[in-house]
Amino acid sequence: MSVANDDYAVEIDLPAYRRGNAFPGIYQIGPVVVDDATPALSLARIRCHFKNRNGTLVFAFDSDASASPDAPISIDDANTWQASIAPPSAFITSLGVFDWDMEFYSTGLALPQTFYKGSILVLADITT
Repeated sequence: MSVANDDYAVEIDLPAYRRGNAFPGIYQIGPVVVDDATPALSLARIRCHFKNRNGTLVFAFDSDASASPDAPISIDDANTWQASIAPPSAFITSLGVFDWDMEFYSTGLALPQTFYKGSILVLADITT
């Protein structure tokens, strides 16, 4: 039996990050385009989780403050599905490779769509 690869998420490996340094954030996310068009429903929420290779959550960005994220995501235009992440005051403190994904929630829908995923390498601080 074969299984089709239905993973439509764009893979983006973020540049290596040196532990203890300022994480630059992400200046612009989107606009999201699916089948040559912006989704019909407006964007209600975005969350981005970083997990270690064992699947343990190590850092969370979220546009929903009630989810108690480590740092916020700002939805800049809900109609064009554009957002941004300001540089957080702290970031991942462990060394290694971490996988991440970014889930987008449409207004009125409970389940997200994962449009972006990737990994990031966290390196040791040189001066420790």
